[in-house]
Amino acid sequence: MHAEIMMSRIHEFDFVFSFAGEDRTLVEEIQTRLSAKGYYVFYDNNYQEQLTGQDLYRVLRDIYRNKGKFVVCFISDAYAQKKWTNLEFTAVKERFLETFFAEGFLIPILIGNASILGDIPTFIGFYRHTDIDKTVDMLCKKFDSCIEEDNLIDDIQRFIEYMQESVFSLLRRQHCSITQKGDSFIVHGNNKMLILRFATDAIAQLPCIMVFEHSESSLEDPFPALIITWHKCPHLQFFIHIFSECIDKSPDELTFNELIFGICTYIKERIEGH
Repeated sequence: MHAEIMMSRIHEFDFVFSFAGEDRTLVEEIQTRLSAKGYYVFYDNNYQEQLTGQDLYRVLRDIYRNKGKFVVCFISDAYAQKKWTNLEFTAVKERFLETFFAEGFLIPILIGNASILGDIPTFIGFYRHTDIDKTVDMLCKKFDSCIEEDNLIDDIQRFIEYMQESVFSLLRRQHCSITQKGDSFIVHGNNKMLILRFATDAIAQLPCIMVFEHSESSLEDPFPALIITWHKCPHLQFFIHIFSECIDKSPDELTFNELIFGICTYIKERIEGH
């Protein structure tokens, strides 16, 4: 048995949802669509087993304060009247104070004729829900643009680390056996082991990331198996270039989540011998 090293995402969840029980039907549909697109959403009903028997005051406060890239507050007339939404929003206010309002993590979504909460600073924009498709699209665009907002691509090494964490997390969720050794991943298939290393172009400093690979019985190939490039239009779009395939094939434009899914699909195909 290989010792596995757990790597965590920068945040455990892409979105953490806060809402009143009266709005559960709407919120559940939104989280279902986001989850189907590959986003990590904290929605209480999906975590009943983990929450049962826990000190909910402590656990939920930690989730809303620390665990989400974005906290999405679905603010209706009932929101401010509920004990648990008040607890959740107290954690949001604590996070505001800790970051001196510099971290744009809060997404207030107003339902019906509800007004923005008085505790939300006036300089924070809100979104008024009118249609589920439009709200889901807004949240997707907000998250997909956050990589650019975080300046991850300006620090390519940090971006590589973020990408590696995301690949590692998704492969683990797909029940792959994966470990880390130094700056390399080791992925174990039924009959094959694949070692992958993510690197920048050290000589030309081109804006790309190269993925080198080798197996247990072979040295690392001097040519990358994958080359990842990107451009902004206006948000970041990524491309995966597979070195072994014909280069006259135009790669698809990918969001960050699609990029991670594509890399994981390639890795799984390789260890399964496709």
